[in-house]
Formats: sequence, C-alpha cells, structure tokens
Amino acid sequence: MQKALFSFVLILIVFSSIAQTEKTKNGHLEIRYDKDVEAYALAGAKILNFVCDNLEELGFNLPKKIKIDLVKSESSMLSIKGRKEPVITLEYITLDPNQVRTNFVYGLCHEMGHSCMFYTIPKKNKGTTKAYHEGWAHVFGERMAVLLHEKYGDDVWPIQYDYQ
Repeated sequence: MQKALFSFVLILIVFSSIAQTEKTKNGHLEIRYDKDVEAYALAGAKILNFVCDNLEELGFNLPKKIKIDLVKSESSMLSIKGRKEPVITLEYITLDPNQVRTNFVYGLCHEMGHSCMFYTIPKKNKGTTKAYHEGWAHVFGERMAVLLHEKYGDDVWPIQYDYQ
C-alpha cells in the first residue's frame, strides 16, 4: 500500500511539473518557461523582439531561431551558449530586480549583443578577444536599454525598476 501511494505521488509530481512548463514562439524567439513566470517570459519576448528589430535595421545577421530559457535556480544570472543556434538562459532566484542585483532587461540586451556579433563575425576572425566581445555586448546592451526605455518607459518588465 505504501509503495503504491509513493508511486502515485511521484507520478503526480512528474506530470504536474511537466504540465506547468510552457513554450512559445515569437519571431526569431522560442521561449521556455514555467507557467507561473509567464508575464516575465512575455516581457522577455517583447524586449528581445525589439532588440532583433533594431539589429536587422542596423544590418546585422540574426540566427533563424534563438532559444530563451527561464530557469528557477540558486542564483540570478544570464548567459548565452551556441553560435549557430544560440540559447540564452535567464537563471533566477526571483524575477523581482529589486530583490536581486541582476538587471534582467539590460542582461537580455547584452546577451543579444553577443548573439548578433557571433552570428555576424566569422569565428575564424582572430582579431577579436574576450574583452572585445564583452565590451561590444556591454555598449550594445546599454544602448538597447535606453532605446527600450524611450519606447516603453518603466513598464517593459512586470515589476517596475530603473533598468537603464
């Protein structure tokens, strides 16, 4: 009886966690997130679509698909992996920027700066260094955050904060 009850509870846990995971496609973006952070996933899509539009206007090449993962974690940070099919991972303890020292809006813009550079500049270009890549992504992220603020004001993230 105990074994059957344990198995039933385990099956419920597995299926409830699967049912809560969502995926949405929007332009170049494919976003995966837990249902309880949907507002943040949609805000991230709004931010990154704005950035993609600006990149295309500036003549940068973009990958056909960019994956974004919002992942509950022990830390709050953003990272990007992959050159041809980039995956931006937003790890979070909480998505309230007033409770953590992570600027999510700037961070998403910064990681897209990496993506467009990786996709535009050939990998074999030996003239670029890690510091060059970080510098470019920083300037790009700062500029996009300013442009986002000019267009959307403080309302681009579900919890308002000074992101520029």
